Amino acid sequence: MSSCFSRIGQKLYGYAVSKLPDYITNQTASQVKKKITAEIDRYNKVVFDKSDATFNTYLKIVHQKLENEKENCQKTITRLNGAYYQDPKSGLKQAWDKLVASIKLVLGLDIVTRDQLSSLTGLSSEVQKDVEEYRYKEGARDAAVSRLHEILSVQQSERSEPKIFQDLNQEKTRLSKRQHELCGDYFGDKDSLLDQAWSACAAEDKTPEDEEHFQNLEQERRANEARLVELDQQLGLPVHPTRNYQVLAQDEVSEEIDKLARERARINA
Repeated sequence: MSSCFSRIGQKLYGYAVSKLPDYITNQTASQVKKKITAEIDRYNKVVFDKSDATFNTYLKIVHQKLENEKENCQKTITRLNGAYYQDPKSGLKQAWDKLVASIKLVLGLDIVTRDQLSSLTGLSSEVQKDVEEYRYKEGARDAAVSRLHEILSVQQSERSEPKIFQDLNQEKTRLSKRQHELCGDYFGDKDSLLDQAWSACAAEDKTPEDEEHFQNLEQERRANEARLVELDQQLGLPVHPTRNYQVLAQDEVSEEIDKLARERARINA
């Protein structure tokens, strides 16, 4: 996973170098090496003393980077899968529909499932391009899902304490109860708040307030649904066996030491 944090290393290198005193033009190579060595010694202490303020800075940066990457993965998945089944805005659906139409036009075949693609031969360059585009988007979606699970597994290490799991389970119970109030036992349940609000909107004497009430409940339902999926992921995923925030932050500190050592070697050359 360390390769996944190369961008962190680039930013942190700038942070490390910024901590060195400003060099003046008449400094000798010996003076520069001495200051670099002092920084290397300081970072070596940080590796072993995780209570150091510098280590906490690295923890915060790693934490934020993971959050940003998780958000990007989620956006990629939504963009390719769509917001719901058969969403016409879904990147994968658009690519699939284009592929199906292309095969129908050129080969006169009706493609229903993805498995049928493997049996196609002698495709024109245009059809082959559509096939590759669909598979590329599918691969991008699968990669985002895999990376998201990996990030959640790392984050799970932070939530492995019993109290945190208890809080997450309580939140899941509360949201599940609220979803039942909103949706009922089945689609169209007359006792559900959403069905009642929808009925009010469909009535002849409906008011703008009725429509606003329905929209508010629907937005709440969608938000609850998204959060429940996230909670299931957090509670269901195992803790990553080797990676956690402290290990990742320590890796980044070690990388900064290596970069400073390379800079010192360059001066010696």
